[in-house]
Amino acid sequence: MRFDTFETVTRDLSIPVATADATTIRRAATECLKRIPLKRLLRLLGVRVSALKRAPEPRAVQPYQPDLFETSLNASPILRPAQQSGNKV
Repeated sequence: MRFDTFETVTRDLSIPVATADATTIRRAATECLKRIPLKRLLRLLGVRVSALKRAPEPRAVQPYQPDLFETSLNASPILRPAQQSGNKV
């Protein structure tokens, strides 16, 4: 925080687990702000985050893609249960 006299004060707070949640970051910043008496005019307020981690990549699921030129019904996993039960398609 920087006051109207250009005096700068800082406060920090470590969150125990990594987060990408804006609400969690805002709450941490609010807790820091509560520890500073606000009796003078404020010129600047900043929030800094550090020790960033890359989020894990989402695992891609490969969709089933039947072969358009397959002539055997046994090759299709979608039709296999109906054939085993004796139903005709």
